[in-house]
Amino acid sequence: MIVCERGGEMERTVILLAGGQSRRMGTNKALLSLNGETVISCIVKEAQRLGREMLLVTNQPETYEFLHLPIVNDRRKGMGPLAGLEAGLMASRTEYNLLLACDMPFFQAETGERLLHYLHQYELAMPLAEGRCHPLCAAYRRSLLPKVQKALDGGQRRMDSLLDAAKAKFIEGEDPNCFFNMNTMEDYEWVKTIHNKGEGHEISAD
Repeated sequence: MIVCERGGEMERTVILLAGGQSRRMGTNKALLSLNGETVISCIVKEAQRLGREMLLVTNQPETYEFLHLPIVNDRRKGMGPLAGLEAGLMASRTEYNLLLACDMPFFQAETGERLLHYLHQYELAMPLAEGRCHPLCAAYRRSLLPKVQKALDGGQRRMDSLLDAAKAKFIEGEDPNCFFNMNTMEDYEWVKTIHNKGEGHEISAD
């Protein structure tokens, strides 16, 4: 699951979050089907192009055993994705880490690669697309962990709370569809239409 690559390439870990309640969807969106595979399986397959090291952060380990990934649990229940980032960074063996939510069916490994590259100079590299930042598809140094823990100790749950504390870089110019996350059944039906057409990541803006 991750790369301890040689030849000058950085070691990195993909931290996959599968902890959302899917309240708006009404069912576990990570397990919905796309062309005969679960959404989370499709994301894992794409993310594995970044290397061999991958961690799954979830409080429902039995649900995701079929992925055959190392699984870690949140240390702080009910504290949202920031607690998931904490758990992932604590378990990671590499300095460079890509955090990725389990509901982004158009994620592209090339985008993850570019985000990770900025960790040579920054603690945090976060996409900014269409006026929105996307902390659930962003790159984080493991050395950021004490700042994550300080935020959580202070009762902070917002991912963007790290932006002021970290040496952060906003990345613009990436395809915004890469960060599209499914929240409703209407979203899911639209995603299925795109996949069934075989359009891959080339999504019309209409």
